[in-house]
Amino acid sequence: MKTRVMLVDDDRELCDTLSIGLARRGYDVRALGSADEALEAAATSDVDVVVTDLNMRKVNGVQLCERLLAIRPGVPVIVLTAFGSLDTAVAAIRAGAYDFISKPVEVDVLALAIDRAERHRQLGEEVKRLRVEAGRAPRIDELI
Repeated sequence: MKTRVMLVDDDRELCDTLSIGLARRGYDVRALGSADEALEAAATSDVDVVVTDLNMRKVNGVQLCERLLAIRPGVPVIVLTAFGSLDTAVAAIRAGAYDFISKPVEVDVLALAIDRAERHRQLGEEVKRLRVEAGRAPRIDELI
C-alpha cells in the first residue's frame, strides 16, 4: 500500500513540485494550500504522514501540527521552513512534529524523512495492538 502523504503549503509552485516528485517515488500525495483545508481533510480522510510549511497565512505550521495531532494522534508531522533556526525547530518538536527540514528541500531527502516517519507511525500502531493483545492474554494465575 502506498504511503498517504498530506502536503500543506500555501506556495502552490513548491507544492506542485514536491507533489510530482513524491508521486514519482510511489507516494499517494494530497496537496493542500492552507492549514484550514488540511484540518478539514484530516478530519474526514486517512493520512499516514503530514508535511507542512512553517510560515503560512492564518495558521502556521507549529499551530497546524498541534491541531492535527489533536484530531489524528500518532500521525507524524514533518515541518518545512526557509527560516530554520534552533528556536523554531524546538518549538516545532515541542508541538509534536516528528521532523524539521530546512528549505530548499530536496525531494530525496524529504522522501527519506517520510519513510522514517511512516515506519515510526507503523511501530506506534504495532505497540498499541500488542498492548491490547497482552491485555487479553490469560494471566499466569489464571493458568494454574
